[in-house]
Amino acid sequence: MMRTMYGPPGVSDASKAIVGAVPMKRYGEAEEVAKVVLFLLGAESSYCTGSVVVVDGGMTACCTVTKQGAFVSPINSNKEFHSQDM
Repeated sequence: MMRTMYGPPGVSDASKAIVGAVPMKRYGEAEEVAKVVLFLLGAESSYCTGSVVVVDGGMTACCTVTKQGAFVSPINSNKEFHSQDM
């Protein structure tokens, strides 16, 4: 969940709720993604092949996406969130 995807924190109630559902409880920063990219480009990752590195604050590990494209978090399991709500 990147800050630039959904605007600054607190823009809407849906945006606040989604950030609340992220296990890290905050928006991701571009610098955090850049650090992963730099690692993958550097010598430290020379033995990494065919990998997928997810930088999403834990959303992939904990959330489920419905057929309608909404996602449900066990943290806020009573509410679905849709991208058009933000």
